[in-house]
Amino acid sequence: GVVRAVGPGEFAPRPTAGQSAFQRRNVSRSGGQVGTRLLRITVKSARFRGGGTDFRSEDRVAKARCELSATEIEQLHRALGEKLDRVGIETQPEVAMKILDLVNDAQAQLVDYAKIIKTDAALSGRLLRLANSAFFAQVTPVSTLERACSLLGIDRLRAFSLGFYLSRAASSDVAHRLSRRVWGESVFRACLAACLARRLVPHATMEAFIVGLMMDAGLPLMYKLQGRPFLEIDEERATPSRRHHREFTSLAYTHVDVIAVLAKTWKLPSMLAKPLVWHHSPPGDCTRQEPEHILHRIAYYVGALELDDRTKLPREAAPMSALATRMIGCDDRDLTKLIAAAAGEYKATMAVFSGVAASMESIDSLPDLVHLQLARILDETLTRETVINPKPTPSVFRL
Repeated sequence: GVVRAVGPGEFAPRPTAGQSAFQRRNVSRSGGQVGTRLLRITVKSARFRGGGTDFRSEDRVAKARCELSATEIEQLHRALGEKLDRVGIETQPEVAMKILDLVNDAQAQLVDYAKIIKTDAALSGRLLRLANSAFFAQVTPVSTLERACSLLGIDRLRAFSLGFYLSRAASSDVAHRLSRRVWGESVFRACLAACLARRLVPHATMEAFIVGLMMDAGLPLMYKLQGRPFLEIDEERATPSRRHHREFTSLAYTHVDVIAVLAKTWKLPSMLAKPLVWHHSPPGDCTRQEPEHILHRIAYYVGALELDDRTKLPREAAPMSALATRMIGCDDRDLTKLIAAAAGEYKATMAVFSGVAASMESIDSLPDLVHLQLARILDETLTRETVINPKPTPSVFRL
């Protein structure tokens, strides 16, 4: 399908005599009001069934995300996957500079790479996808970055870590500012999720960190994909839950749809994918003890917190205490300690990047530096393979 959002100021089309009753009903529901953002899906297949009506090729249905059927959601995710193939999740310059420093450091270890990669949602997702590929043939899914790094080994990890996407947008660009805000918030949410997991499900602490890091990875992409309609919602500065509700009722798709598609693209294990997709859906049973359901409750609480724009930390010592009691079963005193511990971990994590501020002036030259480093790694690999496995040059060969 071909998906596009109707922007503010555009009118939804009035029903015509040639439209089906289902189409007339949905167009009338929108009322053709200014500012209504709807989903248009152009169906390329011969026929499919949705909403109790048969749709034929080239029929068009105008709907908001909250009105889509299961079949239409599946089509939406396929179309969204094609769009995301052409859009990259931006890596922050601090992360890129630290990766370059590690690549140039012959003494750097796997744990050093893991500390940096775990602050970047795109690199983390791609690393897990590679570790879970058929090449490594793991019996159980790889769900932690530490295990993924061990599987790749130091040489592959050096080359892999240089595969980041660095935006050339100016620091005043809306997309760049949104990306930086979400990055800081995501690192804190990851630290808090890990602290809560140590209390509730200690063996899934690393998975909880990844869930916290990735849950908002779709927000910067929403602006790239939907532009002004999403920006208007984001500028309202509502709580995360209210923002998601506004996306759900007025946009073609939400940032949860984006992360759901990314989870499929990265082939994340269900232990990670389910909490990510559910993180704005209230848990039905708070007594279930399966790891993905515990992570769901953690993600629901962590994802609902409103963070300060400047510090990227909660404004209160024990924020949303009633929700915390229901989701994670802790009182105000315990919650205050957990928030403080997460804030300390966040500051320690971000302190890793404090030393790169002086070299940030060379940001424009980063792509060239990455290219040179990749070429050097390739040369070193080929040279090492030749020394280890020398092969005689054939005296006769065929072109």
